[in-house]
Amino acid sequence: ERCNRSGLAQDCAKGYEGYLCMDCSQDYFASGGRCFRCDTSVDASTWRWRAAAVGTGAVIATAGVRIFFPRAAVWGLSGTKFAKELKQSVPLLLQCCQVWAVLSALAVSRQGRRQGKDLLLPELPYIRGLSFSLVDLQGTFNFQCMVDGAAARYWISLVAPIVPLLILLACGLLELLSHGSGIPKVLLVLSIFFVGGASSCAKLVSCKSYDAGGEELGDFAFQEMMPSFKCSERATEVWGVFLVTCFCYAILVPCFLLYLFAKQHFVLRSNKLCVSCSNLKMLEEKELHFEQIPTEEDSQLAELKDELLERRLVAAAVAYAAVFLDGEVQVALKDSTVTVEGQSIHRTSDLFQLQTLESFLVDLAQAKEHGSALRCRAITEMLLERCVLFEKCELAAPEERERVLGGAREMLMKYAVCQNVWMEIVLKLVTISLVSVVQNPQAGLKMSLAVTLVMATLMALFRPYAQAQVNNLQCSCFISLSIAAVSFSLRWPWLSRASLVLPFLVALAQAGLPESPEGRASKLWQELEPQLQHLPRAAISASSKTLKITVRRAERRPT
Repeated sequence: ERCNRSGLAQDCAKGYEGYLCMDCSQDYFASGGRCFRCDTSVDASTWRWRAAAVGTGAVIATAGVRIFFPRAAVWGLSGTKFAKELKQSVPLLLQCCQVWAVLSALAVSRQGRRQGKDLLLPELPYIRGLSFSLVDLQGTFNFQCMVDGAAARYWISLVAPIVPLLILLACGLLELLSHGSGIPKVLLVLSIFFVGGASSCAKLVSCKSYDAGGEELGDFAFQEMMPSFKCSERATEVWGVFLVTCFCYAILVPCFLLYLFAKQHFVLRSNKLCVSCSNLKMLEEKELHFEQIPTEEDSQLAELKDELLERRLVAAAVAYAAVFLDGEVQVALKDSTVTVEGQSIHRTSDLFQLQTLESFLVDLAQAKEHGSALRCRAITEMLLERCVLFEKCELAAPEERERVLGGAREMLMKYAVCQNVWMEIVLKLVTISLVSVVQNPQAGLKMSLAVTLVMATLMALFRPYAQAQVNNLQCSCFISLSIAAVSFSLRWPWLSRASLVLPFLVALAQAGLPESPEGRASKLWQELEPQLQHLPRAAISASSKTLKITVRRAERRPT
């Protein structure tokens, strides 16, 4: 299509020029790996402008609402189960689409070249546009028709990896001006623009070393982003931009997330010293209390304040009720003890023989027989960490509040325990590795498969997120990416499309699943936590589809 005979510049087809006819001529623009005439394609590209404008406007509007009105209700769905699932699923599905588009570069691998046919995916350029990278958007918006095509591609290639970093810098300046307001925006920008920025950075120094027939180009190898230049003609400013942006994406961003991991570890470690114990009073009544593990290093943790202790007691009661009870549950607070009364959803009572909920010192074989008790322990730890976060970020004096954790609080709360934020670091490093290995035409498939399958296995084993549906969706995303790597390498378009649709089908299938104990506990605690300050004056309550909890103070008996 590009070359008429030998592939020299003067023998290129109409609209093509440069080395191996890989560049577009004047008055032509590149889109989807082909060159189209600017003046004759205006009508044909009108729908691109409209689709791109609608899509970009929707994303900007959504991001604007998230940034400037984070607590605003959206379409009346705020706080509903559907809204929460949508809020957790959309970032995962977006990043899956972004990485799927990155893996499309494997279509030029050795396996793909052996197939001897093109990968016909008309939707691919628009899926690439979901990365919101200038490199991927230039074909959609036909920037090359506005100025000289070669100059447009050159400057867009240089600016593309810088733009996300400038947005992050603006969020950092906002954090300096208003403490706690910039960090959530930094995390939001990373979830949207990180894949596109890292991919643009990797492409900046990528070379095309093989032609369509699989033969090495040798001295005629040219730069992927700037087909007008050979690889040996790479400018100094290109290397400078690559080194600086690569350092930011591969080093600074993971180090920032590592700082969050270390910060939450030191702030929440006092939570590890709390033990909730239980006694069985009757078959349907459970008594919980807290004990503080003695420590000589920190005398401030010798005992908890009454109001903070009450929060931990209620959190333990909510976790216990979410796993073991159903219907209406009565929770009574008295001194350092909380009593839970309700109808058990279990047929047998042997689960009540365990002596602790938070610390298990029982035989390992016996613990394996009580999966529900272990689940209760995990939910208790999750809610206790949310107690500490609320106290450190909301109840503390303004000068003593943890502004860093306050900004990252929403991200931390999506994990089963806050220390699982290490998964954010791993995901960023995985992205860096994938955008790098797909540029290798020999080993790109093997390395991509290794990375995606290992991540799918880690998600299945560790299940780091609080919601079971999110763990399942993330695992399915990596499985679909591994399928995509194979399909792109073999140039099987039907399998490539199937791999893209798979995570969306999983998300839809999970929408009708019953509420998990983790989801039920999170919903109940989210309703109860703001009401706890009113507890001394009146009873408070919260409910889900299958459980209603009422918390009150038990009357003291006269001595």
